Amino acid sequence: MSIYLLQSMLFQAAFLLCYVWLLKRETFFAYNRLYLLAALVVSFILPFVEITLFQNQFIQEPVQMLLPEVQIGQAATTTTHEAAMALGIKKLLVIVYALGVLVSLILFVQKLKGINALLANGKSDATIVMIPNSSEAFTFLNHIFLGDQIPALSRKHIQHHEEVHLSQKHSYDLLFLEGIKIIFWFNPLVYRYQRELALVHEFIADAASLKLTSKQIYSGALLNQSFGTHSVSFTNSFYHRSYLKNRIVMLHQNTTTQKSLWKYALVLPLLLLMLCISSCENEIQEDVSFEARVEALYSKYETKETISKAEFKEFMKASKVLFGEQSKLSEPEMERFMTMLNTISNKYIGGNNGSYAQLESEAIPFAVIESVPVYPGCDAKTPNAELKKCMSEKVSSFIQQAFNADLGKEVGLVGKNKIFVQFTIDRQGHVVQLKARAPHPSLETEAIRVISQLPQFQPGRQNGQPKAVIYSLPISFEIDE
Repeated sequence: MSIYLLQSMLFQAAFLLCYVWLLKRETFFAYNRLYLLAALVVSFILPFVEITLFQNQFIQEPVQMLLPEVQIGQAATTTTHEAAMALGIKKLLVIVYALGVLVSLILFVQKLKGINALLANGKSDATIVMIPNSSEAFTFLNHIFLGDQIPALSRKHIQHHEEVHLSQKHSYDLLFLEGIKIIFWFNPLVYRYQRELALVHEFIADAASLKLTSKQIYSGALLNQSFGTHSVSFTNSFYHRSYLKNRIVMLHQNTTTQKSLWKYALVLPLLLLMLCISSCENEIQEDVSFEARVEALYSKYETKETISKAEFKEFMKASKVLFGEQSKLSEPEMERFMTMLNTISNKYIGGNNGSYAQLESEAIPFAVIESVPVYPGCDAKTPNAELKKCMSEKVSSFIQQAFNADLGKEVGLVGKNKIFVQFTIDRQGHVVQLKARAPHPSLETEAIRVISQLPQFQPGRQNGQPKAVIYSLPISFEIDE
């Protein structure tokens, strides 16, 4: 959910910046109204869209993924406390969010009651409601509210202005935004969208009102009349102090020519960029240790007696990314990494001497799969990022319960130790081809035993076809001396 919110807010901000910089000063008011409404709707839908056009360029066979480290024994106890604390924070955030929704809903209902009171106390015909002892003027749904203290000379212009709001059904736009505000009350961008949309409504009504009078007279009416400002955010008020300057400036703005419509076409590359972002969310590499990534890369090639030129080139691209972190490595980690480089280099058929200086400076292509394998109990309809998280949590819980945490102590190990496990979820969803690397053979056997007991998965899919996926999983445990 957090990923979805961040993406949707990012898209909202991008659409809004595009509007403010390119479109806001144009007199295509109807298009701007449509743009703001569509931008908001699209920003909520885009995070669910995954286009495989970009992903398919990077698919390798088989796909390999890294799972976050699983901690067992004493390390798992510490992690459990941290998880409990995180769960408490999550519950607190849910409570705060629910309270925010409740408060927003109460305020919304109170505003509706206020309008109903005006409707009940005012003198009304089919459309116009006269408010006693008031100079307010605003529109809500099928009613125009006019104060009985509005001067007769101004009433005609004001009523025509409000009739435009009525005929254009502007109240429905603002009610739609009000509903979004209740759900996303914490999102400041939604409030800005509502303000911009209400301002466009005023531009539309002002432009229509100018057909009955001159710009000078109409501007004077805006400046001189002291109409009360109605505080309800989902009504269209004739006199709104914060919009006054923008409306007067727009009244004297030259009409935009049709040639300027090209600016709306600039939204297309922005939309394409957003599609790339939402589609490539699975290319984000999980926060796993350097050792796990080295082990995953090495295990892909270590079983081969020789490797081809293409395989060596692919390996060296990936290893360069890891090698860039050498300044952060401990001495054992560096030794392990250099050993890996030398071993793989010696398997290269083409006679390359394994020198790191010969690495090419191309970017590493991430392994991306259209639909990741689904652990039983996880919702297959959720985005890949959420499925990965669900799988990691369930696999971690399974291992913590099934693994013999006392085995390390029984074989005489002390301190922090790690086991690296690799397994494949085949096209039928079965866990196959298990391998393990550990400080003691009995730990390797135990790791393979536990992983082999994982339930059958819903297999990963690419272009609608089942696809085998390799997983690398580090398991850590700590034993007191």
